[in-house]
Amino acid sequence: MKGMKVFLVILLFLGVTILGFSGGAGEKEVEEGVKPLKIGILGPMSGPSVAWGLPAKHGAEIWVEDIIAAGGIKAGGVTYMPKLIVYDDEQISSKSMLGARKLVLEDEVDLIMALGGDPAIAVSPFLTEHKMVEHSFISTDVHKAAPYLCIPIESCPFFTGALEWIAKAYPEAKTMAHCAQDDLIGIEGATYSEAGAEATGIEIVYNKFFAPETMDFAPIVTAILAENPDIINLGCSYVEYLDLIVEQCYLQGFEGILVAVEFMDSTINKVPADWLEARKAIGCFPRFDDPAIKNRRIAERTFKEFYDEFVKRWPGEWGAVSYEWAAGLDIWKHGIELAGTIEPVAVLETLKAEKTVPHCFGPGKWMGKDFAGQDNLLYSDWHWTEFKDGKNAIVYTMNVADWLEKNKAIYIKYYKKYKLGLWAAY
Repeated sequence: MKGMKVFLVILLFLGVTILGFSGGAGEKEVEEGVKPLKIGILGPMSGPSVAWGLPAKHGAEIWVEDIIAAGGIKAGGVTYMPKLIVYDDEQISSKSMLGARKLVLEDEVDLIMALGGDPAIAVSPFLTEHKMVEHSFISTDVHKAAPYLCIPIESCPFFTGALEWIAKAYPEAKTMAHCAQDDLIGIEGATYSEAGAEATGIEIVYNKFFAPETMDFAPIVTAILAENPDIINLGCSYVEYLDLIVEQCYLQGFEGILVAVEFMDSTINKVPADWLEARKAIGCFPRFDDPAIKNRRIAERTFKEFYDEFVKRWPGEWGAVSYEWAAGLDIWKHGIELAGTIEPVAVLETLKAEKTVPHCFGPGKWMGKDFAGQDNLLYSDWHWTEFKDGKNAIVYTMNVADWLEKNKAIYIKYYKKYKLGLWAAY
């Protein structure tokens, strides 16, 4: 009996001690008011579109490190420390659906960052049901049945500005060929290209999609050159395709203007620099060390500081998406601070209630309801580049909201043609 009493006393002491430690930890957490902001990454970390997934994650990693170093995000009396939870969907819709379920139901993330295209459309009913906001890169993803799918950074209809620049700088270029892979991202580029061509009076002489499994682009380039275009626009072709097509353009003697969503190092290294410079190589994404924008800011750094850190850690990987999730998270941080909460729908509604929102390239304006079905597209200035002296340099800047107000009827025409936005069947 005595032994039992001693045992009970020990148990009581241990119980009090455990409760004491547990209560103390809880009190410390309440006192400090620190909670996680769980950011789901749902994108291609491998596969054919990895060049538009992995660099975006890298940029988000820099953002997270900077925000933590600066003391987190303060809202509603709480400090939120961001953390990334990554799911590799390989840009495959079925895998993206598995990833969305895991991120929402198991990881309980507070926001999802995605590349977009077919996977974003596939998961949008599930995310709508669970009231989860998703950031995409593909502006034509936004449609009438997806109120929480938004494009805070890459809302630009790229080739409208590229073709406007060509019409101003190279008016002798009158005809254009366009090609890209046959998926929603390829269709996005076709929408922009056709709208831009009509707005500038450039004639399209070739406009076809190739199968995503295509590996031999020699016949495609031969067919394009048979139409004798002044411009070859490779639209939103993935970088892996772009590299091979540009190489074929060089081998088959193209002498006109090349346009693409971007020209990364892998493409530039495929062909002689002087040939590529003569082709202008007009792209839709600037380097962040460009003198025109290097002093703008992202997270806790200037653009140039962000760029320098990125290329130091991941040499050769800088490209279109390297800053986009980071820049989108900057906007989301602004929304959290305004809303006083990390609840995703409340943050999105707070941001949309603002007259202007601080896009990384300038004041942003929400638009889209009259053609995309939702005012979930944030339009600001955008920059276009040419390949000069071994790198992509800004040559043209345009306010996208102004272009859309002027050319909305043209834009709507191609939304209807490709059954996007208000006319989407999904």
